[in-house]
Amino acid sequence: MYTELLVAHFENSVPFCRRIPVPQSLRSDVVAILILHNPQYPRHFLNGCYIICDLEQQMMNDGKTFPATFLNLVVSEEQSWLETDIGQTSLFTSHRPIVISFRLLNCIGLGDISKSYLNLKSKELTDILSVTPGFVQRAYAALRCYALQLRTDSYIIDGSEYFASRYPAKSWLMNNETTLAWVCGASSSPVAYIQYVMLEDSGGDTHVLITGLAVEESYRRHGYGRGLVLSAIAGTPGCKEIWVSAKEENYAAISLYHQCGFETKKRRWDYSLATVHSKAG
Repeated sequence: MYTELLVAHFENSVPFCRRIPVPQSLRSDVVAILILHNPQYPRHFLNGCYIICDLEQQMMNDGKTFPATFLNLVVSEEQSWLETDIGQTSLFTSHRPIVISFRLLNCIGLGDISKSYLNLKSKELTDILSVTPGFVQRAYAALRCYALQLRTDSYIIDGSEYFASRYPAKSWLMNNETTLAWVCGASSSPVAYIQYVMLEDSGGDTHVLITGLAVEESYRRHGYGRGLVLSAIAGTPGCKEIWVSAKEENYAAISLYHQCGFETKKRRWDYSLATVHSKAG
């Protein structure tokens, strides 16, 4: 369910999202191919093509990397993108080189891209964590969150306006995801926020993905981030599982999630690449 939540989050991120059909030969591994575009912020890092993959567990156990031939199937010297109807619009013709971001789950890497038509821009390893809260755990989370608010003279409010003011290029998320903000006694305005998306599976169970969590630097190490995570656990009754991701080197965030009952379940490679032969049209 994590991959479906991740796809939903990307679709929520921008005003214009287009799904590209996944080639038949890749459907066992590729969950979605998305093109995201925000015309108000044409140079924002969210604009581009996102390829979300979840390889079979057997591939991870065999220590295999994602085959480089996949890149040629998807990109095909960029021509396969330009031949689509959306490829003829200004989304591509005025915003090249095309940025392609891979999210690879259950895989140790992307493989050799030296012979592909892409240049590597960045590469990161991310831990995927989840918690399956029962009634007792939700009640305990609510109690801990309430105790922290009493101790710090704090309270939680709707965080939409705060999020939009700090991250205007990502403000489209407010229309589709829940945003909460933490206000502490030492400040009359929010100092932290949490954001999450909810989806139902085919059986009617609700799943949650925490898509954002941030505390202003001068207010960190006071428990406010933990309080917001606890509020999300307590405030999503009936939710079967809550997911979150954190960069592998972000030990503080991973420790925080562990303190809130999360366990590491998967690892994800995040690649950002740009087409080599792109030229402005």
